[in-house]
Amino acid sequence: MSAITTGFQSGIQDWRSGPAIPKLDATQARYLERWLFFTGELFSDMARTNPYRSDPRVYRNISLLWKHYEAVVTFYASVIYQGDLSTDGRQLPDGTRGAIPIDPQTGSDATNTQLMTAIAELWSAWNWRQQMSLRPMYGAALGDVMTELVDDVERGMVYPRIVWPGYVVDLELDYVGNVKAYALEYRVTEEHRNGQSETYTYRKEVDGDEFRYFKNGDPFDYFGVGAVIANPYGFVPAVWDRHRITWGDRGASATDGTRQALLQLNSIFAHAFDFQRKAFFAPIIVSGKLTKSMQDTVQMAAPASGKDASVLARQLQFLESDNDNVTIEQAQFDIGKTLEMIEFLRKGIQAENPEASFYQQLREMTQVTAPGAERLMGDVKSRVDLARAGYDAQTVKLFQMALSMCGMRANDGWTRPLTRRQAVFLPYTLDTYKAGGMDFGISSRPLILPTEAERIDLIAAKEALVTRYGLAAAGLDEAEIASVLKDRQENLAVIGDYGTAEGI
Repeated sequence: MSAITTGFQSGIQDWRSGPAIPKLDATQARYLERWLFFTGELFSDMARTNPYRSDPRVYRNISLLWKHYEAVVTFYASVIYQGDLSTDGRQLPDGTRGAIPIDPQTGSDATNTQLMTAIAELWSAWNWRQQMSLRPMYGAALGDVMTELVDDVERGMVYPRIVWPGYVVDLELDYVGNVKAYALEYRVTEEHRNGQSETYTYRKEVDGDEFRYFKNGDPFDYFGVGAVIANPYGFVPAVWDRHRITWGDRGASATDGTRQALLQLNSIFAHAFDFQRKAFFAPIIVSGKLTKSMQDTVQMAAPASGKDASVLARQLQFLESDNDNVTIEQAQFDIGKTLEMIEFLRKGIQAENPEASFYQQLREMTQVTAPGAERLMGDVKSRVDLARAGYDAQTVKLFQMALSMCGMRANDGWTRPLTRRQAVFLPYTLDTYKAGGMDFGISSRPLILPTEAERIDLIAAKEALVTRYGLAAAGLDEAEIASVLKDRQENLAVIGDYGTAEGI
């Protein structure tokens, strides 16, 4: 499957540049609009990209003068998985569990350690410290996004690849959101070695049994092994993230609820802005006499210099008048009322999307601890927890499928001898998941990472607990409780030997 020509490879990856779709259906148009809102380019080319030319509710020459999309999307991209990743999948040197706190559930300490090591190798191979923000970013901006797993046998690794959701033309999910089948379709421009180019419709269909490829609607052998290739995994190697789950298989973006209010705000803003600019280009009519302080009276029609004042006035965009009573009349509006309307809409938008002003409000909480700030910003935390639940579930599936595929290739497929990284996946096969050998969860984590001083205070408070019940209520698991009680007994024994705790 990886035997692909350089020319075809450059063409087949055209989707990475974004949506270049000649005919947009309703779903694809919605994705494009969401993305242009995020980038701020929705009205950059009014003649081509303004989707509201015939909407009487929206000012024809609307501009995107104010938006909150980028602030909201960047917020989710940075907080869904924030922090560093450990090299072994466990605790970081600072005592935290990192951006993705893995809780292995394989049934034994040995297999748990083995699983954590394998996941950490995927983090390293995928540059996941940087890449882990992409799915939340696209999901928050577009509503949903697909991530395929690419089985690159030649390079000896399985890699994730983000797919523009507008190219997902067919999608089948099961009851819990697992991808059972999907189809990608988009236009491709392929550059051939002879300098000629070819544009066609590429289509790929995937289910648990087969990969099927089409060119302009007809089966086509892109890889030299047939237009239909058996699926060796038994599952569909892709996950479908939905930022907010709604009816159907498509998700809702983080800003869908404020879309219409944002359009109305910018409609009023752009209209008022353009009206104000009209005064800058209106001609100035000068009538009667012009008098300057501490100078003689000057007649514009016959100035003392003897120059032709009429010609001079026209060059300066003045209009000469022979009537002293001539005035300029221009429709006026109360700019204060306009600002009130704009401010009213802006506050309403930020109330519905408090994520947009989260960090601004956080900077104003100078005397509040991280837990206290989370309580004060409870509406934001609840939204983040809801979004994390969805992304975490798909992250678990993504890594489990990747481990299965890597294990299959490590045992039969990758070039021998295996590298140290590849050998880590030898214990895994396509049946390991069914046997529970790859079970793990992702723990909850704080919205605001505590400072070192706050972590020390929390540790001191937990160490002050003296009963098993108190330690369990504080969130320690049975192994941690046993370790704490053991340390306490050893310290008491030392105190008994020396008669004092000083110097311990």
